[in-house]
Amino acid sequence: LKWCCVSEDFDVGNIARSICNSTEKDGEKALQDLQKELSGKRCLLVLDDVWNKDVNMWEKMKTCLQYAGTGSAILTTTRDKTAAQIMSGGKGEALNLANLEDVFLKEILERRAFILQKPEFANLEEVVDAIVKRCDGSPLASKAIGSMLSTKTSKEEWMVVSNKSSICNEETGILPILKLSYDNLPLHMKQCKG
Repeated sequence: LKWCCVSEDFDVGNIARSICNSTEKDGEKALQDLQKELSGKRCLLVLDDVWNKDVNMWEKMKTCLQYAGTGSAILTTTRDKTAAQIMSGGKGEALNLANLEDVFLKEILERRAFILQKPEFANLEEVVDAIVKRCDGSPLASKAIGSMLSTKTSKEEWMVVSNKSSICNEETGILPILKLSYDNLPLHMKQCKG
């Protein structure tokens, strides 16, 4: 089993290095190393959070992966329908995962939010439920908000989060909550240093 978080940088050389745990600098050589490592071996490879829409890059990656042994499988995750179609090449089946139910989102949020202490104020349960509803089924939103709330102890601080205009939106489902996390960073952590 190999797990590789890809994200937006679909660099086939970097992915090959990650799968092989290689330090090879040359991308083409890293792909050759991947091909050798997989050759004839049965494996499960997970490429997580893929955003690549470049068919040529995906085909280059698939060329190396086809050397894996019989019974091998490649599982890719993406939030982008076009990326899913490109990766399947019309052969694989895309499985659309449903949003998580509120009961599970609440568990995620509470585990994060109450890791340091559980605030003591009236109607805490109602505030938590309102925040969970606004996560719109997104475990990432629930996790991010829970982490942010872990340092908040007053009802007023919790209500500020609860009343934010956009925790999730239909188009991305995620970006507004990450912006909310950024907005709550201390000023010195918001500075970019290059």
